Amino acid sequence: GDVEHYPIPTLVGTGLFTGATRIVTVLCPYTENAPRITAVQASADVNDTKITVVLADGTSVEIEE
Repeated sequence: GDVEHYPIPTLVGTGLFTGATRIVTVLCPYTENAPRITAVQASADVNDTKITVVLADGTSVEIEE
């Protein structure tokens, strides 16, 4: 149709995982081709349920899974 589509950076994770593994994925829409999120901070500990998201304006938001 008449809808514009833009490619986005996409992570492809491949590998052999042994034991427990924590993978955190954040999907965020772009505003005027600029991401609102600049960083995602998360522990590799599978028992940790907190994620910190750093926004483009410098503020941090802590999320509990």
